[in-house]
Amino acid sequence: MSIGMREQVFLHATHIIDAPVDRVWAILGDFAHSELGKGFVRELVGDGNEVGAVRTLHIAEEFGGGTIVERQAARDESGCYYAYEILDYGPMPFDDYYGSAHAIPTGPRSTSVIWTNRYTAPAGDAEEFRQRSLAILNVLEGNMRRLVKDEPADNPSSEARKDCP
Repeated sequence: MSIGMREQVFLHATHIIDAPVDRVWAILGDFAHSELGKGFVRELVGDGNEVGAVRTLHIAEEFGGGTIVERQAARDESGCYYAYEILDYGPMPFDDYYGSAHAIPTGPRSTSVIWTNRYTAPAGDAEEFRQRSLAILNVLEGNMRRLVKDEPADNPSSEARKDCP
């Protein structure tokens, strides 16, 4: 979408999660995790965790409704990092979207989850979209806090990710 004046939006948010990085990455690193977006996404359908994997997000009405399709553009399993871009914006009036998620240990039972987003929004609406993005990240943070409590400590997928820095 390139109609009218556009404004670049940059967003960086860090959430401290009280759980070891392997437990956080077992959830965050699952590109098709259906529960992480609960509340923002009413349904998520994904096809894997590798670079090129695609996920379709059916957005909850409270967040504008519609469907967005994202593709994983980069992944560093040992660094607990992935980046993604939007292929189909659905009803969203922005473009040039690129986002990332990164889990970094801050202690034996503490992890920083760092989110970055970059996109172009209609001029004059950039702050509104920035606030919407922050609201979505707050939903994700709340879900992550709930999910790490539910994730068993001896989850095999968690054990396989002990190599995060």
